[in-house]
Amino acid sequence: MRIGTISLNINAPDFNYGAMLHSWAFQKYLKNLDYVEYTEIIDYTMPILEGQDLKYPFRQALLGKHLRSLIYYLKNYSIYKRRFNKFEKFIKANICKSQNKYTQATLNEAKLNYDCVICESDVIWSPGFSGGHFDKSFFLALDSMQNMKKIAYAPSMANGEMNDGKRKISMRIAYQQILCHN
Repeated sequence: MRIGTISLNINAPDFNYGAMLHSWAFQKYLKNLDYVEYTEIIDYTMPILEGQDLKYPFRQALLGKHLRSLIYYLKNYSIYKRRFNKFEKFIKANICKSQNKYTQATLNEAKLNYDCVICESDVIWSPGFSGGHFDKSFFLALDSMQNMKKIAYAPSMANGEMNDGKRKISMRIAYQQILCHN
């Protein structure tokens, strides 16, 4: 079985150690299963992060003329750079990731070579994490994922609070996923 995993891990803006280690351990576990031929992490950037430079975040603050953010990033740049480099080194040495980098639009149109797609880890189902919207990629509800087995492993909605509008949207996504994409 060929497996693609989608999560926050690689392109998380805050370089979350827990998310990265969770993805690494999960990938290692999958590789040890007899029926898994190949597994990789899908190199996916959420819509809210498209166009942001994770290596030099102060550039975004400078372009957007956000003085507070610019001061914060410049003041903490050496810490941020060290952390970025540690993540890059760890990814290069330990993570098997897709050759292609994807946005939601390109992932939706992609010809994925997986038998199964797994969304995994933490707050990926939280609309608050993705700019107030549900990210269909983390619900495995993209056209490119039709006719694949789909598994959700340990996702959450953070605090779980939703207004009626968000609840209706999440139910519609789940309904479409179950009826149209399986």
